[in-house]
Amino acid sequence: ANAVILGCSMICMGLIILFVYLSRKISEKSLLLITRVMCAVFIIWEIAKIIFKFIIGDTYLDHWLPLYFCSLFIYALAFLSFSKGSVYKLGEAFISGGCIVAGLAYLIIPATSLMDFPIYHFLSIHSMLFHSSMVYLGIMYIYKHRVKLNKVDYCYYAAFVGGFLLFWFGFLVVAGFIAIRDKQYSFLFLIVPFSLVGFFITRNK
Repeated sequence: ANAVILGCSMICMGLIILFVYLSRKISEKSLLLITRVMCAVFIIWEIAKIIFKFIIGDTYLDHWLPLYFCSLFIYALAFLSFSKGSVYKLGEAFISGGCIVAGLAYLIIPATSLMDFPIYHFLSIHSMLFHSSMVYLGIMYIYKHRVKLNKVDYCYYAAFVGGFLLFWFGFLVVAGFIAIRDKQYSFLFLIVPFSLVGFFITRNK
């Protein structure tokens, strides 16, 4: 099973390289179209995943709400697809600064659905394609969109990640942690002070 998962990860990495190569000459307009298509596809797929979770009786909040760090990819896609100005920059900073590392981490050490479902299950396929898309789009926005990972982008990234973590923390407090089966989310909130410290360090430079 581990060999199959590793093989799938290698195939995904190969496809990322191939699609980046094939996309190297696309225009920024085409890149925006790709972003919007991904946004629509992954929102629909996320809804399908939620419906499936309820059908099998897996109704813990942390198992069907998009609470994971990589789930921010969906929101970033929406920001890039349908907004301008500072909101657009928030999505752009996360796509460029967070998606490549997070997506590669998953492909190197696959987790989530692959631990509970066979590789051919639609949730497993979703996970592989989702994280591969994160890496692909992150590379394309750096390469084609000429995003510079400087202190300004870091501030937008920190605001995006920190803002969502604070939002989810408040939501979970209101909803009650009793609805959460796995308590692993507590460590995520450590990112908030880190992001805020980074913001105050870099804002005047």
